[in-house]
Amino acid sequence: MKIFEIFSPSSEEAFSPSYDLADDLQYFMNNDPEFYRKNYYPFVMKVKEAKANKTKFTAKAFEAMVNHAYKVYKETFTEEKNLPGELDEELVKEICENLHRQELKNIEEGHYDDVN
Repeated sequence: MKIFEIFSPSSEEAFSPSYDLADDLQYFMNNDPEFYRKNYYPFVMKVKEAKANKTKFTAKAFEAMVNHAYKVYKETFTEEKNLPGELDEELVKEICENLHRQELKNIEEGHYDDVN
């Protein structure tokens, strides 16, 4: 008998992830140097420019980047985590809304003002 079998009534529960995939993916997007530099930061600069030009954009604008981030995330953490093949639509929507809210706040507070 293994220790997790003592505390988990089912093997499915024992092997379920002990982390929040949405939070973990957002953390990855903000903290992986290569992804941030090549994907996230350039996208945020486009968002900043759109906001300056008073162009409307919604949280859905983040969707392609979130899906790409998950692909990179899966490639990075294949061995460590038992990840689903694709992200659930609701999870993508939640992540996009969080990022949209976070980056609008950062732009409004001037976090990217010292950058060209």
